[in-house]
Amino acid sequence: MIERMGAVSGRARLNGGPCLLAVALMSSVSLAQSHLDDSAGILDIGVSDEYSFYPIAEPGQDDSGRIRFILRSSGEYQFGTSIDRAGDFSVVRAGTGLGFSVPVADRLGIAIGTSFGYARYDFDRAEVFDGEKPWEHIFTGQASVIANYALDDTWRLFGGGILGFAGEDGAGFSDSVTGGGLFGAGYRHSDDLTVQLGVSVISQIEDDVAVMPVLLVDWKIDDQWRLRLGSLDTASGDLVGAGLNYTISERWSVGGRLSWMRSRFRLDDSGFAPGGVGQDDRFKGTVVVNWRAGDNIDVGVLGGMVFGGELRIEDENGDRLFKEDYDPTALAGVRLTLRF
Repeated sequence: MIERMGAVSGRARLNGGPCLLAVALMSSVSLAQSHLDDSAGILDIGVSDEYSFYPIAEPGQDDSGRIRFILRSSGEYQFGTSIDRAGDFSVVRAGTGLGFSVPVADRLGIAIGTSFGYARYDFDRAEVFDGEKPWEHIFTGQASVIANYALDDTWRLFGGGILGFAGEDGAGFSDSVTGGGLFGAGYRHSDDLTVQLGVSVISQIEDDVAVMPVLLVDWKIDDQWRLRLGSLDTASGDLVGAGLNYTISERWSVGGRLSWMRSRFRLDDSGFAPGGVGQDDRFKGTVVVNWRAGDNIDVGVLGGMVFGGELRIEDENGDRLFKEDYDPTALAGVRLTLRF
């Protein structure tokens, strides 16, 4: 058995399982905004296979002033791998989200995004955690509203708010909520290169408020090669990634990505750490083959490796109970993107 590194104290908590799911379906989301051409649709910084949305908020981009929508659904399986001193585990992840942009005026655009994610962790040695699985069903969601104001053809300002939650089925909903905002500036060097730099201020579950840089770079190297990279601190995790994409034809493209991710979530009122916090850090690489099935439909199939990661468990006061690395493992997934 693993020796606990702190004491767990119990307290009354709201059972938020059904409420968590309902609110997720209605108002969960991701963040952001970017300057991209219509063929890109979503800014991919190497983590789009984790269901993160980046709806466009381009002032004056569409002369008709119509609202544009992006809908994405994704699924991924992380194959079984060993945790140091704690058996094996595997993960199934799924997510869906909707983003839309509204050109309000010649210089002002608004992007609104909503997304919902689900992850099922399967641990094979519950006895290691006092006979209970550390966690199993995790629900996450975010909602964001980002404004983009063009100062001129080169410079623009962006800013907005983010609200999110991340918790195990049965966790207290109010204890699973985080939020904050971000602001910054974007610079368009040319039609082929844009850079955005800013700051996000996001509350954390049982941790200090995180003040993190926001960096998004989109570089169209030539007609076939495109590089995207960036870092984001969202309301349900941290994302850092880089992706290089190669366009084979009008219908086909292939891309390679490297990304580091952190997921932090509230645990339910039972088990190894009642009302505590779980955390999953991982570094991975993926190769994605994309097929443009129609003018507004993209299908992607991905495979790759999680090069390594770390699981962490804290009690409800933020004191560490468990922290172990896990071994490399394979992953595979699929995603569908609709634009309308």
